[in-house]
Amino acid sequence: MQFITRFKTLAQQETPAERRKRMLPGAMYGLVIASSYTVVSAIANKLSFPNLPVGVDWRKLLITWLFFAVWLSVGGGFINWFTQTEEGLVVSLLVMTLTALGASTLTLEGSLSVRFGKIILLVLPLIAISLLATITLRLLGVRHAEIVEKEMTWRTRRILILPALTLVIGGLAGFALTRWDDSTFIGVSNIHDRLRTAATNSTEVNELFPLSDLPELASHLGVPYTLLGKPYGQLIGTVEVTANFKDGYQFTCVIVVVEPAKLPSLRTCAEGDNVSLPAQ
Repeated sequence: MQFITRFKTLAQQETPAERRKRMLPGAMYGLVIASSYTVVSAIANKLSFPNLPVGVDWRKLLITWLFFAVWLSVGGGFINWFTQTEEGLVVSLLVMTLTALGASTLTLEGSLSVRFGKIILLVLPLIAISLLATITLRLLGVRHAEIVEKEMTWRTRRILILPALTLVIGGLAGFALTRWDDSTFIGVSNIHDRLRTAATNSTEVNELFPLSDLPELASHLGVPYTLLGKPYGQLIGTVEVTANFKDGYQFTCVIVVVEPAKLPSLRTCAEGDNVSLPAQ
């Protein structure tokens, strides 16, 4: 009952038309940030490492865009429903954090205990990201509504700044969060070097790759390929690299990068895009 009473009190503070002046822009800017983030994340490693044949996982990219588009646009509308920022900040933060956490758990792999451990590690980063997103979308929605109330000469100039700002915010976030770290770069470079060496000297293939796990690799050497890299689970310095050949062949390896000064260690490989470290 207290919740219903509180909601009615909040709902009477403004008319729906007054709320829409913030809610619709908030949702729109959330969608712009999501789109900018996705586009930059697709090209961040291509631009950062032009000497590597960096690929794009289009399926993952689409799923990423769909999640962020829904998450940020709905979040942008929700936080801007409240009349006062402090009234909706905690509730909006909780909703956005739980939504992001729920979506993240759907992608986690492993046993129940392993997934629970991963969730614990995700909580604090997701709270920080959700807080930043909530505050940003609120400020953008409020600022948009304020600019609309200004005279026409100022309105056009100032309101164009906000979409440009959201593009920059999404782009910087996409670059910072998806650009490979040193370990991933070293791991991808190592697979690239192995493939180039094997293509020019087929007698060394067996020394470079475990052909018992990759029986079809030798027949595809020399075919153009692209590489995808990402951290392997929660293991520090462990990288998962997938090679996608133009003729459809695909394999994935796990590489351990202990120290940048030392050669990476190839732990295991498998044909396809699924690989797991052997039990110790």
